[in-house]
Amino acid sequence: MPHIMKPIFLLLLFMPGLSFSQEKARAATVTSPQGRISEYLATDRDATTDPHRFILTDAQTGKKVIITPMDASLVAVAGGDSWTAAILDVDLTPADLAGLQASGSTGAPTSRKDTVFLLNEFSGAVVSLYSLQEHKRTHLFLTKQGGPFEELVHRQYSRDEYGNLAEEEDNEYRSQLAAAVKECPFIADQTQVVRFSGADIADLLGTYEVNCLKTSHVRTRADRLKGELAITPWVGYAFNRSGFVCDHPSDLVPPGTVKIPGTPSFGIGFIYHMPGINNKLALSVDLHYNSFKAKADTVRLAGGTSAIYTTKGLEYRISNIRSGLGMQFYLTDPGNFRPWIGGGLSLGFSPTHVATPIEYQFNSGALHAIPKKDPFQELGFQAFQYGFHLGAGVDFGRVGIQYAFENFSGYVTTIETGSSLKVHSFRLSYRIK
Repeated sequence: MPHIMKPIFLLLLFMPGLSFSQEKARAATVTSPQGRISEYLATDRDATTDPHRFILTDAQTGKKVIITPMDASLVAVAGGDSWTAAILDVDLTPADLAGLQASGSTGAPTSRKDTVFLLNEFSGAVVSLYSLQEHKRTHLFLTKQGGPFEELVHRQYSRDEYGNLAEEEDNEYRSQLAAAVKECPFIADQTQVVRFSGADIADLLGTYEVNCLKTSHVRTRADRLKGELAITPWVGYAFNRSGFVCDHPSDLVPPGTVKIPGTPSFGIGFIYHMPGINNKLALSVDLHYNSFKAKADTVRLAGGTSAIYTTKGLEYRISNIRSGLGMQFYLTDPGNFRPWIGGGLSLGFSPTHVATPIEYQFNSGALHAIPKKDPFQELGFQAFQYGFHLGAGVDFGRVGIQYAFENFSGYVTTIETGSSLKVHSFRLSYRIK
């Protein structure tokens, strides 16, 4: 493996850890009830499990500051979650049969008035979803068109007409969701099978906003937590540069570096935008194909006299299937214009090759062709290659333009003969997902 690959591999190995370690202290904005915005710092230790207060750090003094729902209407962490302050009724009825029996409750719905921070699960132009975590129970709240907070009802028990407990689910939340999206019947039908989950309900509301209401901007917390997979077919042009080194010039191999005209290349990439740091870090895997032909420079070997010489050369065609595994780092936040840089490890496989040696001997005014065997086969053709790649590009919405440089181990590796392969590619991609 080339020496340069070791530092690159170590960089790729530690890049996620370095990126996330830098994100332990992130900017947080607090919007007051009067609309005034203040800047703070939020660290991992600041992540609160108490919905009644946040502990943030003053960016100027470094002192801890307690923020309550009475102090702020919104708290947002850069590249992370946001919370909305609310005064609402919280259901106190146990969510399951065991909890009901342990509490000695009669099963009649009860609630309390509370002032809390609600986690924003989904924000749309018309409808929004929030969650509140209390001990082992998750409360979900829905608002529509700026109306009041409505808690979605989901319990694991019910009472029959005689007052006995039965092992059944109370899925009232599905009827509540159906009423909220009633303008779109095909979405309302899906509410009958949606799970009581912030992520699943947020996905349903996102479909309602985007496909039915044609909303252009929605924000789903689950998208950030799950990351995002992009599939990008691409076409391009590849310039392959084969380099050969031989201790014996009489050996029939291409001398020096063989320049090859650009040839078409095509492939597909899979890019997983990792959650956190605003989806700036991504894992990338690609698979692509390229085939090229080349003609080696002629080697003229003089004989005993000036009238006797031998001319040698080589024509060859090689097909390549290549794959790269690496990482990409985006220089800007998600948007319609996102430049990036990246790199990683590469593997190459050449399933077919054809090498035609050319050797003529000029003697006594006659040109004689000398048949030769495939020199790649004689020297041991390496069907598998390994190396590394570096790249840079920019995404314009769904369309991407990129440049990639790949350095492979080559096609011939013996004691006396070695080779390498450098590939420069220019690609145009289109994201289908």
